[in-house]
Amino acid sequence: MDLSERKRWNENHKKLTRIILDPAKHQRAVDLFLQQHRLLHSSRMSHSPIATLEDELVKDLQEETFRQYPVKASDTKNSIIWHMWHITRIEDMTMSVLVNNDVQVLHSGQWNKKLHIDDVHSGNEMTEAEIANLSATLDIGTGETKRLRD
Repeated sequence: MDLSERKRWNENHKKLTRIILDPAKHQRAVDLFLQQHRLLHSSRMSHSPIATLEDELVKDLQEETFRQYPVKASDTKNSIIWHMWHITRIEDMTMSVLVNNDVQVLHSGQWNKKLHIDDVHSGNEMTEAEIANLSATLDIGTGETKRLRD
């Protein structure tokens, strides 16, 4: 996503904020929301013709970097991979269950087994040791997870 595409994303976000509560613009808001949402996920997953924000985030990022804690602060010990997992879990829970009234993707595809994780919650109450374990063991480089990341 180049600079002009980022500017367009920001402008569309502002437009969405203005129209989202207007019943007369409901379909326009839904379409714009889905367009914006598509650009948050990998272009492969979202079928975006342009590089997405996720594409830019993970481009040239080494696996060891994913597993690191990006900042040194007393109130956080969460690695990059933990943050991505957490965000994905929140979206899966809210969109699958609350919006679509369906089974979570994590459960429908046995992704916890493919990712080599036991945790199926969002991670909000994880201990530092649990965060470190997830950060060290979550599988991002083999099988289906590698194909999704590429």
